[in-house]
Amino acid sequence: MDALEKVLADADAADIQAIIFSGDIAGYYYQAQEVLDVLRQRNAVMCRGNHEDILCAYFDEGAQGREAIRVRYGSSYAMIEDGMSDSDKQFLSGLSHPVEADYDGLRFLVCHGAPWGVDDYIYPDASEDVLKKLESYSDRYDVIVTGHTHYQASWRIGDMVVINPGSVGQPRSGKVDDSASQARAHWAIFDTDDRSFIHCESLYECNGLFKQVDEFDPDLPHLKNVLKRREAAA
Repeated sequence: MDALEKVLADADAADIQAIIFSGDIAGYYYQAQEVLDVLRQRNAVMCRGNHEDILCAYFDEGAQGREAIRVRYGSSYAMIEDGMSDSDKQFLSGLSHPVEADYDGLRFLVCHGAPWGVDDYIYPDASEDVLKKLESYSDRYDVIVTGHTHYQASWRIGDMVVINPGSVGQPRSGKVDDSASQARAHWAIFDTDDRSFIHCESLYECNGLFKQVDEFDPDLPHLKNVLKRREAAA
């Protein structure tokens, strides 16, 4: 939540008019309710992420399956189940993928992984086959927003822009340095007037998040280590 608050403060300073969120309110960390509330207050366009899929699976799992999910992804799902209202849990479970939006006459397609799948990856070094597959959407959309990889990336495919703003809560670039108490949060700005964009980085204090990990998942050091590493597997 600290990362999102810092990004939104920086976005306000840049006079951002609309917010797009490309999935994964659930997963890893502990303030999904607060994140959902803020995004709703901002009238953000939201799509389903693979962690919303995992949340639905968690609801259906027995004790052994739930523990396996916790060991990999943390206690977020248990907190959602125990702390969220039924209506908010249904909202998260029912998010669509992909989602269409229109801004200033431009057609946006908001995805988590790829237009063709929530859990498909489009990495910065995407193959020509993947880029050609994206090109098939260029007659319908001006902008495609993706996520899932936790890496910032962008492509111009004809007149269409494909942009991955990176991850606010868990970018793969790590901390600023080994001694700093700050972490990076990644996002992007898109200008509908001239179709330009910039990748952005906000710095936030991460010690509060680390204390939450120590409190709720002390046996899962990877939840902190992924923010400390310069690079990490997706």
